Amino acid sequence: MNYINSFKTAWKKGFDYKGKSTRKEFIEFEITDHVLRIILFPVILFLTNNFLYLSYDKNLTIIPEIIAVINESLKIIQFLYTCGTLFVTTSLTIRCLRNVDAKWQWVFLHFIPLGFILIYFFPLKKLKK
Repeated sequence: MNYINSFKTAWKKGFDYKGKSTRKEFIEFEITDHVLRIILFPVILFLTNNFLYLSYDKNLTIIPEIIAVINESLKIIQFLYTCGTLFVTTSLTIRCLRNVDAKWQWVFLHFIPLGFILIYFFPLKKLKK
């Protein structure tokens, strides 16, 4: 349940660049976000695409249109979620880096493919209370 709470907290503080976040909050958010973006969304879109093709093969009338609308809606939701995650991740990363007295400029590591893994190692310093 901590993963969901960290995920909700990160979204609530999406534009808070002044506070601090713990390493645990950062890692739990990242894991939850990656599960959503890399596993859950693609699997759901894959299934709806397959249902769409299967329904066209059976010459059904209204079902393919309904599935197509659902599929396109999911693509829009995925796009909006990905765009929103940029703001949330940036603020969370800055708060996490601030917690270990690292400069905010290190946040740009997060935009490099797999650069977020390097940010995991910053909080290995002793956390400030």
